[in-house]
Amino acid sequence: MRRYLIIGLALLGALLISFIVYYISKKINRSNSLFLATISGLMTFIIILLYGFFYLEQFSGSIDTKYTPPQVINGKVLGGEFNKN
Repeated sequence: MRRYLIIGLALLGALLISFIVYYISKKINRSNSLFLATISGLMTFIIILLYGFFYLEQFSGSIDTKYTPPQVINGKVLGGEFNKN
């Protein structure tokens, strides 16, 4: 779910920056305003995407853990857990 949120925020940010750059470059009568808006939107998308993925990777779980699923022992359900190897 976190991955889709980052992609969605990157798309929204890229569209916002793209529209702003397009509007400003049209105001100052640049002939290549669509190209500038497209490039700036693409760069914004890549920057937000990479930043989001690398920033949130810090808070993810360790990759050297072993998962033990929930078990039923003596009629009681014992929860699953992650154990370090």
